[in-house]
Amino acid sequence: LNGPYLTRCMAVSEDFLKHLPSTECPLIARGIGKLWPAVRNWNLNYLTKNINGNIQFRMGRKGISVFQRECDALYISATVDDFAQWVNNSCQPNNPFIDYSCSEWWAYASYLHMPACPPLKSLIEDVPWSTLSPYFPKNSDSTFWLGTSGSHTACHYDTYGVNFVLQVLGQKRWILFPPSDTQFMYPTRIPLEESTVFSEVNFQQVDFINFPLVLNTSPTVVVLQPGDVLFVPRHWWHFVESIEGDGSVTCAVNLWLDQPSLDNEERCKESLTQLVCLSLMHSCKDKGIFQSLHVPERELALSSNWFETLKNAFRVNLHSSMSTVYNSEPPAKTFKHDSMDWAVPPTCDIIEILPELQKLNALPAADPFSIEKLLRAFTDPEVIDLVFSKFFK
Repeated sequence: LNGPYLTRCMAVSEDFLKHLPSTECPLIARGIGKLWPAVRNWNLNYLTKNINGNIQFRMGRKGISVFQRECDALYISATVDDFAQWVNNSCQPNNPFIDYSCSEWWAYASYLHMPACPPLKSLIEDVPWSTLSPYFPKNSDSTFWLGTSGSHTACHYDTYGVNFVLQVLGQKRWILFPPSDTQFMYPTRIPLEESTVFSEVNFQQVDFINFPLVLNTSPTVVVLQPGDVLFVPRHWWHFVESIEGDGSVTCAVNLWLDQPSLDNEERCKESLTQLVCLSLMHSCKDKGIFQSLHVPERELALSSNWFETLKNAFRVNLHSSMSTVYNSEPPAKTFKHDSMDWAVPPTCDIIEILPELQKLNALPAADPFSIEKLLRAFTDPEVIDLVFSKFFK
């Protein structure tokens, strides 16, 4: 079972951050990866030939206002060849996508950890992160993303580490918000997914009436093209969507990098969050509440030893957070790409990027008391921070 005791970002020397012009804001390096094998070679034909086996695609409807949560989504297991047939409107009768019109649905293979996904292992060497910096390991723990226009991830921030993203095919629009905007983002841990704090706001169709504080945010918008690399700083919110470009397919690869001096404490808080959430869920008569968990968390919750697992995880992570010693040994080489390659994208007004959403009508009011609201309250990051602080008094 996955959990806060097993999941890890790629741990490297935190000294690599010193070679960036800033670690407090997003950075974009245009075309810095354009000569990498992934950017030069990957297209649907190449991926069809080199990805042998099925991968999971999350399906979503285009042009609807309903918040499409990942834990509620339809998933299809298919080959990239099946996906390519669907995109090209040439499905064979046994194609798993055949019942879903490409004009009405989007598909997204997301969060695929390449070393742990056998069909993707042969592609790992096509993304040589170590050419960016000697601080990056040669065999990186990259994550693979393949989708059609309209596919997206809900707005969230990652509690662990920092993030580097390479755009390989198509275009993706990133809307990023600084940690200082958290007070305006309506943070929630429900649906529960490890190391992920979601926003209650549906950024595909923002309801400014029920979520008016969003108007106070200061977003940064970046459209990634093939070969671009984006640096996402620690705890920056982001909503990411595949958009229409030269083709209907987008592909990206990212690398989460651990910051050991900070992330051990975050893993403690993750263990606490899951302990609180699953304890409340198990005391609830309506077992349908477990559907608000992502699959790994649901598997843990339904196991017979979930409490002992999380209790032990908290104990181990607490010990690690109290005894973290960070040693840095600079590598012999220097950073290959100097600060001139990185640019700071500008901020903008939220209305500039979502102008049509000002006219939305209010959504129906939510139940003032519900189990989900109770879970949101008890797992709020501010509540977990307070509980965690009590262990040191």
